Amino acid sequence: MKFRRSKPRIKFMSRRFDDSQIPAPEEHIYAEGKVHFADYLKRFTAYREAVERLERNLSIMAVEASIAASSSSSQDTFFQTDDGLKWHRDVALMKHIHLCHRSLADETEYAAVEYFPSHNRHEIWNRARDAVDVVRTFALEQRNALQIWKEDLKAQVRGFLTGKYLGQDLGQKPEIFASRLTHSISVQPS
Repeated sequence: MKFRRSKPRIKFMSRRFDDSQIPAPEEHIYAEGKVHFADYLKRFTAYREAVERLERNLSIMAVEASIAASSSSSQDTFFQTDDGLKWHRDVALMKHIHLCHRSLADETEYAAVEYFPSHNRHEIWNRARDAVDVVRTFALEQRNALQIWKEDLKAQVRGFLTGKYLGQDLGQKPEIFASRLTHSISVQPS
């Protein structure tokens, strides 16, 4: 009888070993993924908030740049972009990115210029004769960048889950998890 009794234990242990092939419950996967992507989500959220602040203050920033352009003198300090043009820094748009101006013969040109401290370089994002157009275009580009960032996160989530649960049939869990995780970081304008 002891021998018969031990057979079910062996089957139970064997069956338990096979249980490792069953995908983890969705809540466990979600919690594990949130921990794994916590830094990424934190940076995304900070960037999204910076874009929202930019969109809210678009007109104010453009007016401030116009005022700065009209009151600047030839003795103001300036910097040079990679294309050799000289610009005056007016308003911070985001970290290391400013709305700048330069005087032309008969009008003013504005640009969104990014500074790269590690290379001591300035690069122009976009430029126009109207400060509002420059800021609006820059904000739209940043909103589009957020959408690309969100799609990249979804791809990373899929890769993370398929790598972590290699050989397991997760069905729609990677898509469900990616959608659930990225839903909390909506990129729609507020």
